[in-house]
Amino acid sequence: MRREKLEIYIFEIIMIIFLFFILFASSVINRMVLALILVAYCMISHFLFKRKSIKSIYEKKTLILMIIFGVIYVALFYLLGLYFGFEKNKYIFNLKNIINVFIPITITIIVSELIRRRYMIQDTVLVHKGKKINPSWFLILVMMTLIDLLVNIGIYDLNRIDDFLLVVGFILFASISCNLLFNYMVTRYGSKGIIAYRLITTLPLYLVPIIPKIYILMRSFLRMFIPLILFFIFESIYKKKEFAAKRDKDKKNIIVTAVVFIILTLFVMLISCQFKYGLIVIGSKSMTGTIDKGDAIIYEKYEGQTLKKGQIIVFNYNGIKTVHRIVDIRTVNGQTSYITKGDANKDNDSEFRSADDIEGVVNIKIKYIGVPTLWFRSLFEK
Repeated sequence: MRREKLEIYIFEIIMIIFLFFILFASSVINRMVLALILVAYCMISHFLFKRKSIKSIYEKKTLILMIIFGVIYVALFYLLGLYFGFEKNKYIFNLKNIINVFIPITITIIVSELIRRRYMIQDTVLVHKGKKINPSWFLILVMMTLIDLLVNIGIYDLNRIDDFLLVVGFILFASISCNLLFNYMVTRYGSKGIIAYRLITTLPLYLVPIIPKIYILMRSFLRMFIPLILFFIFESIYKKKEFAAKRDKDKKNIIVTAVVFIILTLFVMLISCQFKYGLIVIGSKSMTGTIDKGDAIIYEKYEGQTLKKGQIIVFNYNGIKTVHRIVDIRTVNGQTSYITKGDANKDNDSEFRSADDIEGVVNIKIKYIGVPTLWFRSLFEK
């Protein structure tokens, strides 16, 4: 029994290492290759390990509920587009994208959930009664998160800090939160409902010619919140009294972890200025004395507010967000221009700033909170 468990864990770890290699060593993500690798892995697992099964009496009901909530997810997502606006989908529904995107993602979702089901049930059967540690919980969580990243990050350059933060904030955290809940659900309610939910909520993004402009932002929240709602619904409907104490503890741990990732996502969204307010870490010494290097500032988005001399603003200079103070305001050719200067600089900035350059007005300073971020950014500098 122990040998079989060890073999399962080793096989899972080998796949995780391989996925890490693909994630960081490959410059181009080939979704079809990933799908074929997962199919091969699933087939090898089938032949290497004896099949264990735990039949859920709630699987059919769960499938129906997951389909309903999947449709609600998509409906909410596109209804938000009525408020935020739509943009043209980069994926055109043609034969090329069907082969390169649609089919591989469909295969990946189905096979990855079969893998999740097999290993989670396998370890549930092998773990002795009363044992609290289930290694496959963590290993499958890591594996499924890596697969999710490989499916979604093809358009991002992980060598760029901005894209890296987008991947971490909008994909990684949401993926961990979802997979944590799916791990919990799969051994209790089966994999069919999860497969249906994932297909319904994913494939329209490659079928519908338009998508809401808030694609990454709202999709991340919807991906985290709706599975959490599903979790509460299933627990309230199907919960068994004899397992109440243990499952209450499991439920609490999952909820706490999901909430932590939601908070982390909110923080990254603040950095990316997805709300009315944004956050910037100061990386220069031009404002030393007022705002030091390593401090962070929270600023309000500029939407035509009246600016006054002495205010500290955030403006775009050659593609870089700069934080300086307004030292003078002039009217040139009927247009208001702002003269800015870093408090620690001797001279004013060489160019005037127009309203189009200004991104926000500084409201709050937070000391030293950005020091770790500056260190992290230094790792990306060549």
